[in-house]
Amino acid sequence: MKPPTVLIVTNLAEQNVNQLIPHLERRGLRWFRLNTEAFPLATAIQWNIAGKEVWASLETAVGEVDTRYIKAVWYRRPVPPVSAAGLTETESHFADTECRALLTGLISTLHSPWMNDPAAEDRATDKLYQLTVASSLHLAVPRTLVTNDPTHAREFFDECDEQVLFKTVSGGAWLHNSNADELVRAYGPRLVRQPAIPQDDTRPSLFLFSQLLTRDRLPLLDHIQIAPVMFQQFIKKRCDVRITIVGDAIFACRILSQERPSTRVDFRRFVNVPTETPHHQPFTLPPQIERSLRALMRRLGLRFGCIDMIVTEDDRYVFLEVNAAGQWGWIEQLTGMQISEAIADELARLATNGLAPTAISGDGCGNCHCIVE
Repeated sequence: MKPPTVLIVTNLAEQNVNQLIPHLERRGLRWFRLNTEAFPLATAIQWNIAGKEVWASLETAVGEVDTRYIKAVWYRRPVPPVSAAGLTETESHFADTECRALLTGLISTLHSPWMNDPAAEDRATDKLYQLTVASSLHLAVPRTLVTNDPTHAREFFDECDEQVLFKTVSGGAWLHNSNADELVRAYGPRLVRQPAIPQDDTRPSLFLFSQLLTRDRLPLLDHIQIAPVMFQQFIKKRCDVRITIVGDAIFACRILSQERPSTRVDFRRFVNVPTETPHHQPFTLPPQIERSLRALMRRLGLRFGCIDMIVTEDDRYVFLEVNAAGQWGWIEQLTGMQISEAIADELARLATNGLAPTAISGDGCGNCHCIVE
């Protein structure tokens, strides 16, 4: 019997997909990459229903696949479609709405097991929800206030003895995306597309790190009336911990963030200054923390997730967040932990055994082997 097919629902710029491909191929898993921003300009989709049979055909310049032959799906940071140039604002909105509707319908009617299920991942991305679930499972979480009320924010600052962090509610903020530019880079100038931002807009992409709220910044709180902010009591820490969970496998990494001034508040700042990278050390979590995190993943319905915690100066573990589509490449590079192997193993297990009933079947996808953009 031919090996099963893995569908990868992602975007052109997601480098972690390229990193994983060799691991899939060594396991004999054929794969098909659907870059969602390439629909409809560089991808054709035909969705069908006939009687009780539901299937779709996905076609690009380098291959095609019938979803009846898909055995597992890896959902890895898909992005909105990019519409064609030359449309009026009304036409562009209509086209965008219709393209999103087809992609959403396609995703919702695939019967293969997912990593992660899109609905579960969307729910788990809600920072307020995941903090609530973590707290209900007896994981320690920082005292938190999310508000657009400057008065309550100032009261919180005083109640926490002026030891407060502030961060975005969504987890990050990008001033623009480069999906259209990625399409041009992949397919060349022959591709007609609508720019994601005006051609004369030179604003850089920006990610907002966690920062300390200091007394001299209090006047800025008046601005939160237009957009809410998450405030958390600042807890002094011995180190940060990044835990990557893949199915039943747990990879815990201790990040010695306090050894670098730039990473003491938010260890992610080293991404912008690689010379400031703190030491990363694999280690084993306490059994109770491991059990609680497994319970958290089950409650959130996730098969993959990257969890951030801190270890306090008195060795308590405090939960910060879980990123259902978190990055793991740098952890693997710095520690040698075989996270990619575990992801490939989990996809192979899902493709071979499955964890959900399926209404479609098949023994392969012909000559469709891979799509690398």
